[in-house]
Amino acid sequence: MKVSVLIPVYKDPKYLEDILSKLIKNILKDKEIIVIVDGELTESIKEVIEKFESNIKVVINGIRLGKVESLNRAVDIASGETLVFLDNDVELPDDIYFLSKINKEMRRCDILEMPKEGKADSLFGKVVSYDYLSGAIASLLATSILGKNLFLCGSAFAIKKETFLKLGKFSKVINEDWQLALKSLSSNVKFSYPTDLKVKTLVPNNIFEWINQRKKWALGMKYWWRDIFINIGNYIKHLPAVLLVGVVLFSSVIVGGGVWLFFSLPETQLTIFNIISQLGIPLGVSAFIHSYLLIFSLLRGSTSLGISLLVNVGIFFTFSKLFKFRFNIIEFVIYTLFYYPFVTLFYIIYGGLISTIIKPKLDWVY
Repeated sequence: MKVSVLIPVYKDPKYLEDILSKLIKNILKDKEIIVIVDGELTESIKEVIEKFESNIKVVINGIRLGKVESLNRAVDIASGETLVFLDNDVELPDDIYFLSKINKEMRRCDILEMPKEGKADSLFGKVVSYDYLSGAIASLLATSILGKNLFLCGSAFAIKKETFLKLGKFSKVINEDWQLALKSLSSNVKFSYPTDLKVKTLVPNNIFEWINQRKKWALGMKYWWRDIFINIGNYIKHLPAVLLVGVVLFSSVIVGGGVWLFFSLPETQLTIFNIISQLGIPLGVSAFIHSYLLIFSLLRGSTSLGISLLVNVGIFFTFSKLFKFRFNIIEFVIYTLFYYPFVTLFYIIYGGLISTIIKPKLDWVY
């Protein structure tokens, strides 16, 4: 099958030169590379394009149409049976067989998503990168169990052109990739998530870049959930498998909650009370009771938290080896204890409350 690679670029070429260099070196002969410049052609983009102009097709919008419209139009001129969509902040592996592997895998599926490892230099960015490992775990489990997926990270994926057109191309929404995945659920479309086709993607290196990115993600997630609830009948049959994915991802919370409930049982409390009383605390009844309550609370809280953390570390470490993602236990502990509660709260407050009251201002066209 012929492969058409579509790369949208806006303002900054980022990894465009590296992407084009690697794609051109790829041994797959039957391929075409289309670069879509959204908006004006900047000098930095022009310099990159001129180095490869004999090997690529270039579409220059002149005005900003947005990623969705740019890609939908580019698909009309793509001649490949397989479409590969790559954002220009994606780092491809040094593998001359990369496109050939995609082409081979596409013979047995309709949509192929490439696992994405977060790439960052700062501690903040490295902590944020575990979001991508979490997404990779969820996607692998969903595609393995369902053969489908409820979400899709559109920065690097492949789809048969016939399937893309059948699904009505990208919808003009803020989360066009996740929306495409939802549309595929009601069709006979098979997903694949091959662990050997990993790419890397840039991660925000500071809180300001993060907020700018996550405002869009929070809104996209909000509309995604809304579409699921509006058309809940289309997704009911997939709920058991989705719940299983949730159990794996939140197993640490489930185990920690189980430990907390175990300590809350009267039999457990009585046993701990007897053990502490045998220590012979000569403080009087009132002081002893207060000491017991303090020790019991600390024991219950620290044990449930510690076991939850161990389970989470075990799951993420195991999958990081499967995907060949980097893993640092200190960064991951920071991610679990501090970052994850923060990002959850951000999605709820911004996506659920603030964006409902105040119209969001985003540098995004759709």
